[in-house]
Amino acid sequence: MPQPDFDALQQELKELALRVDAIEQRVGIAPRVAAAPPGEIAGAPQTDALAATAGAFPLFGRALLGIAGAYLLRALTESGSVPASLGAGLGTLYALAWLAWAARTPAEHKLETTLHSLTSALVLAPLVWEATVRMGALTPWAAALVLLIFIASGLKLSWRKALLIPATITTVTGCGTAAALMVATENVVPFAAVLIGAAALVEAAACFEHWLGERWLTASLADGSVLLATWLVTNPRGLPEGYAPIPAGALLALVGALVAVYLTSTIVRTLLRGFRFTGFETAQCGAALLIAVNAALRMSEAVPALAPGIGVFALACAAACYAVSFLLLERRESGRNFYTYSTFGLLLAIAATWVLLPADALPAAWSLLAAACVWAGRKRNRATLQWHGIIYLAPALVFSTAWTGPLSESARIGVQGFGAAAALCAYVLAGRAEGRNFDAVRTALGGAAVWECAGLVAAVLSSAYHGSLGADAPHAYCAVIRTGTIAAGALALAAGASRWARWEWSRLVIPLMLAGGYRLLMPDAHQGSRTAFAISMVLYGGTLMMLPSLLKRV
Repeated sequence: MPQPDFDALQQELKELALRVDAIEQRVGIAPRVAAAPPGEIAGAPQTDALAATAGAFPLFGRALLGIAGAYLLRALTESGSVPASLGAGLGTLYALAWLAWAARTPAEHKLETTLHSLTSALVLAPLVWEATVRMGALTPWAAALVLLIFIASGLKLSWRKALLIPATITTVTGCGTAAALMVATENVVPFAAVLIGAAALVEAAACFEHWLGERWLTASLADGSVLLATWLVTNPRGLPEGYAPIPAGALLALVGALVAVYLTSTIVRTLLRGFRFTGFETAQCGAALLIAVNAALRMSEAVPALAPGIGVFALACAAACYAVSFLLLERRESGRNFYTYSTFGLLLAIAATWVLLPADALPAAWSLLAAACVWAGRKRNRATLQWHGIIYLAPALVFSTAWTGPLSESARIGVQGFGAAAALCAYVLAGRAEGRNFDAVRTALGGAAVWECAGLVAAVLSSAYHGSLGADAPHAYCAVIRTGTIAAGALALAAGASRWARWEWSRLVIPLMLAGGYRLLMPDAHQGSRTAFAISMVLYGGTLMMLPSLLKRV
């Protein structure tokens, strides 16, 4: 039996496949991809991975050669063949050359860009450390200048292509080396200046939406360096041994630079560029202002003019924040920038008055601010300002009641009377504007006015009680007076709400009675007089019985 001709059959199959491919191309049908043999399918990815790995070998080798060049320069410097200062300068230029190489690398070659940037960092950081700490070839200020130039160069070279890797590596390397040298050299001012300078460079880039993620690093290091300098200067035990002196002027310059950097950046981003406040900007602006206030107050013993100066500055910033909120951003009241600027204005105004005024005058100042905000809110129909009035009024009421300064009883009653008058004035100024926000404002202001008036009445009656019966009269009946005043206030609110249709008064009855119940169970029950406690229970229980009939008419 003749054997089949397999070679001829294979040739015919190839010719048939070619004809089919030609027909498919002529009619516009894409030819099928020929299936690769199983061996090729399994081996292709392995071949690609090996090729990629082999392609990375020259990059790592190039980086090692770069580091070897830095070691060679160090050996020449240590042997005396190259002066130490010249060796430091050549090493800096060498590191910058690698950084420039990284910036010129195409953006898609991320591994090559990373290795060149790391080579630059691994050359510069040990170089500056050795030249400053061990060789003494660089003074702290010279080392600080080199680090700042390195950071600025990395940001500048990465700017055109918006390269994140070189910018991040240079910023982290420069700031980290500066922080380490600050501790190693025990010289704070030069390297704190580097960290604030790096923060300024990063903030300048952030104004154009570059490298926003690096802001947290530079801000935290800049804040920490200023806090460290403040502690070293104001430490009660004096400057620790070995640390370089920190003049008061240098510390003030650092504090001022920190505040200026972040206030300027925030103003440019939110007002000139139109970006929304970020969590970073809100937190960092608050932190910078707190650091400035803390430094000024701690240094005010040595420089008395600092506390008033920082108070005036905070007051000016508060006025500026309010002006920006209600003159520039008023049309977008629901926006985050409006609320952030107005909240900063509120907090800065409270801080400024706290720093500038004596404790006796604080309730009056805050009450006046509350009345002004409530009036302005009614005038401009802005619930935000009226809520600010409530916030100003809260510390005024608490402070006028709880402060135990060197005041006589009559003077303390006068302070509480002023607080009651301010609360009533704020409630009246709130008006009867319609809207849910205004309803809540009037309820809150009415509650503050009622509580302050009740405290004033109780204080006057207690003073009259001791004035008529003597200072040795039992104090248990003063508790009865306070509980009775609260009960009478609740009845007056319920009756007034039903007579004049003041629904917000009826809402205050239950909270006031809860406060009376707390007084009955806690202070009154522990006064030691059963008779006084029985009178308090009669007053409170009778009020509970009378209230339902009054509230039904509302």
